[in-house]
Amino acid sequence: MKKVDFISMENGTAEEYAFLDKLENQYLEDLPSRLIEALKALDCSLSGYQVSRLEHSLQGATRAFLAGEDLEMVIAIIKEIMVILIILNLIFQLVQIFKEKLQEEIIITHLS
Repeated sequence: MKKVDFISMENGTAEEYAFLDKLENQYLEDLPSRLIEALKALDCSLSGYQVSRLEHSLQGATRAFLAGEDLEMVIAIIKEIMVILIILNLIFQLVQIFKEKLQEEIIITHLS
């Protein structure tokens, strides 16, 4: 089975839910690796600043840890920074795509 057949969760079978449970467990097992790779990617971000985005994330988490915040808070800080950076990266990519498309439209309009 590659996908479940049901559209509405109430129509799922025990076999389908066992299949999904196996996939979810694998996804959760791989989570630490995905987080480490995402954090590593922050080290190759915008240049020119005193610290990379990875260093900035780790500084915030370290300060929370040293201030006695619980582990959930430390993880939440890293997660929030990563989410913001992912959103900003997507926005940047969309702007570039729209900019290119807009330039194409302007050129086509002027040539017509």
